[in-house]
Amino acid sequence: MASLLLTHRAERDLAALPRTIREAVVETLTLLEADLEGMGKELRGRVRGLWACRVGNYRILYTVAGSSARQRVIVRAIRHRGVAYGRPRRRR
Repeated sequence: MASLLLTHRAERDLAALPRTIREAVVETLTLLEADLEGMGKELRGRVRGLWACRVGNYRILYTVAGSSARQRVIVRAIRHRGVAYGRPRRRR
């Protein structure tokens, strides 16, 4: 079991989400804390070093710190998939 820490940015992101999405994110964070294996994927490229976990159209961006016995999940941001990875939005 890993310990979970939300940064101030992640707390603000969570508070700004619609209620139904927020509830799904909180449930996913609980699952992530209980079982870190298989929940997310390691990112590559410009966002190398981060992990992402999908909740509908939203992404939980986090890092994992510590040894396997005492891992910490540090949630960095919770963003819509269109802006989560730093890609510019496409114009229609």
